[in-house]
Amino acid sequence: MLLLAGGTMRKHIGTMFLILSFILVGLVGAQGDQDPTATPPPSVTISSPAPGAVLPNMNAITVTGTGTSLFENSLTVQALDSGGNILAQQPVTTNAPEVGGTGSYQATLSVSVAPGTAGVIRAFAVSANDGSIVAESTINVTYGSTPAPSSITINTPTAGSVLPNNGTFLVSGTATNVFEGNVVVQARDGAGNVLTQQPTTAPGAALGGTGNWQINLTVNVAAGTNGSIRAFSESPQDGSVVAEAIVNVTYGAIPDDADLTITFPAAGTVVNTAGGVTVNGTSRNITDGNVTVQLRDGNNRVLSERSVKTSPTQGDGQWTAQLGAFFTANIPGSIYAFAPGVGEGGQFVSDTIFVTFQTNCGVRTDWPVYIVQRGDTLTRIAQRVSSSVSELAQANCLNNPSIIEVGQQLRVPRQPINPTPPPVPSIISITAPQNGAAVNPASPIIVTGTGSGLSNVTVQALDASNNVLAAQTVVVSAGRWQAMLSVGTATGTSGRITAFATSPQDGSVIASASVSVFFGQQPPSGSMLEITTPQPFAVLNTQVPSTISGTGSGLSNASLVVRVLDNDSNVLGDYPVTLNDSGNWLVNVTIDVAPGTWGMIYAYAQSPSTGSIVAADLVNVIFGADQPGPFVTISEPMPYSTVGTESITVRGYGGRLFEGNVVVRALDNDGNTLSEGPTIINASEMGGEGEWEISLSLGVVPGTRGIIEAFSTSPEDGSVITHAQVPVIYGEPVAGEPFIQIANPLPGSPISDATGLAVMGYASALPSDIITVQLIDDEGNILASRSANIGGDTWEVMLTLVSLEPGTSGRLVAFASGSNGAVIARDSFDVRFIGDVVLR
Repeated sequence: MLLLAGGTMRKHIGTMFLILSFILVGLVGAQGDQDPTATPPPSVTISSPAPGAVLPNMNAITVTGTGTSLFENSLTVQALDSGGNILAQQPVTTNAPEVGGTGSYQATLSVSVAPGTAGVIRAFAVSANDGSIVAESTINVTYGSTPAPSSITINTPTAGSVLPNNGTFLVSGTATNVFEGNVVVQARDGAGNVLTQQPTTAPGAALGGTGNWQINLTVNVAAGTNGSIRAFSESPQDGSVVAEAIVNVTYGAIPDDADLTITFPAAGTVVNTAGGVTVNGTSRNITDGNVTVQLRDGNNRVLSERSVKTSPTQGDGQWTAQLGAFFTANIPGSIYAFAPGVGEGGQFVSDTIFVTFQTNCGVRTDWPVYIVQRGDTLTRIAQRVSSSVSELAQANCLNNPSIIEVGQQLRVPRQPINPTPPPVPSIISITAPQNGAAVNPASPIIVTGTGSGLSNVTVQALDASNNVLAAQTVVVSAGRWQAMLSVGTATGTSGRITAFATSPQDGSVIASASVSVFFGQQPPSGSMLEITTPQPFAVLNTQVPSTISGTGSGLSNASLVVRVLDNDSNVLGDYPVTLNDSGNWLVNVTIDVAPGTWGMIYAYAQSPSTGSIVAADLVNVIFGADQPGPFVTISEPMPYSTVGTESITVRGYGGRLFEGNVVVRALDNDGNTLSEGPTIINASEMGGEGEWEISLSLGVVPGTRGIIEAFSTSPEDGSVITHAQVPVIYGEPVAGEPFIQIANPLPGSPISDATGLAVMGYASALPSDIITVQLIDDEGNILASRSANIGGDTWEVMLTLVSLEPGTSGRLVAFASGSNGAVIARDSFDVRFIGDVVLR
């Protein structure tokens, strides 16, 4: 080919050049067809908020960003929760200068979720052809700040305010972060009982915010009633209280001049009782208007009672009560009217007149006599003699048809047919060892007791876990039994000795008794005080000094006193004693009472810091020669002890009583009967001596002072032929409740100290740290009034002396008042002034 002619060569070269030219022209043409203004792909950005941002204002969440190449410059902005659920969304357009260009956008969203909720802000654009998402951007955020704790405040009323007791008042406050802003507002009394309640709302308090609330409440209670205002909010999930506020208030002010007077009949007159007894009187500021009127016999027993209303209750008022009672002869008695506390914890006002009630009833002597048997009631007797309770009460002049006594003679229209006396009750008691005694587990333990209505008794020794250590079944002979138990347990443990009897029919327990014991020598760590001389029921010679001795332990720095009392707890003498290094004490006492008087030797130790009794012991004794007449004593509870508020077991000893009958009463300090019941002594023979026991149901406010009394009456005229009583306190104070108690001196104490008297006690839950201690004579005159400061929960004040006629008596009072002057806590008891001085 290289050898081709020159013309041919040139032709081929020209052809190749032409081909190369076409290729170059094509390449250049291809580059020249591209458009420098071609549209970029769609995109969306979020500039604000920043990723992870906390959005405090959930009502106005601002979202900004850019969009490029979007159809009609449109996009959608959403607020989502963490699960992808839409909370809010808004369509927006960018401000691009031309369609499909790039521009910025802004959206404002509002969400309603709990503060602190995690979520997502999303911006996206869709295709104009099929609606698919062509551009999208998301960021994680938190809606709202971490919520504030739920809380409620009460701004009005303030603590200690006096509110209307019969009207409407405003309650207002604030609430933070409570469900839907809901608030419930209550007015309550001092015991927490709701008097009224109303719901309200605090706008802005939902979803972590704070808002104000207010509501009007209306109450109708006695003036001076202590109470509280409570505002609270509940959880919508379980109803639990998530926030509350309480302020203590008083509803109405107590008037300081409350008074009550009996105007008719006149004191000292003979009252005509035919058709009933009309009693008239006047009142002043008895805020609840309640007045109770009683007819009482010469032994202060209530024969009839009626509650009436004064008119008006405010200012000066008048009242009338109509009462009825049966009187078989002209008997001395009294009419007693009282208003039981003007305002909660307020004044107790009363009036008493002594009169003679004229006879108005004659017993149906033309009817046959029926002798009351054990287990009888007037209703049962009426059914058996074809009569009625009212007919028998009228025929026998019975003021209280609920009370009849074994052996009492009743007139009945006809004798019952084949009367069947009820079975003799089964009773067991343990006489030794004593409750709380230490027994030697290395030797057989002798257990003795009494029983009636029984043939056999099973006696057991139990450890603290109620495991049976030893048991023995013994025979009851002549009303007494004895068992010997070998326990073989380790010393230094506590346990019980129990005795019980079972029914021969079904094996059920029909009587039982129990005492706590300590196996071995009791540890010396606790306080202990014991009277070793005299022994229980010993006869003390009143012509010469009697020796009282005993032992004690764990009584470092305590004040020891031996108190001699008669059977009604009247103080015959106080004798300080000293514990020697061997733990023994001894004192000689002089007793000036009539021979044959029953009484008590009471030894006690008081804390020097609080005046409280830390240890005590008691023995019943006879002063002078034993007399052949009837008697009854109380051995448990001991004087001045604290007993239960719901029930109490009372034990004692008695003898020479008609059919062994004993009536036991629990009274408050004003003589009102809280509970009463009959029992019989466990004597081996009619008219003999023996122990008695009874349990009484109570139901009394803790801290109430009162008296436990036991007595027996004559079968002829129903008069009291023997009587015993001890002062007690029903229950310990309730935590959080206003409370005052005088610990020293003890009730009934003789006062004659030229250097003054230290009055000590306890107090709790009071509005201030100051209480008032007063001494009042028997006519109500204030002899002294001094303030005491509370330190912790104790207080002490020293009262000095002024001259006063010897032999008079008075009352020691300690009380605390609220901001309105209302008495909110109080304690008092009688004292006796001796010598030529009295405290002030």
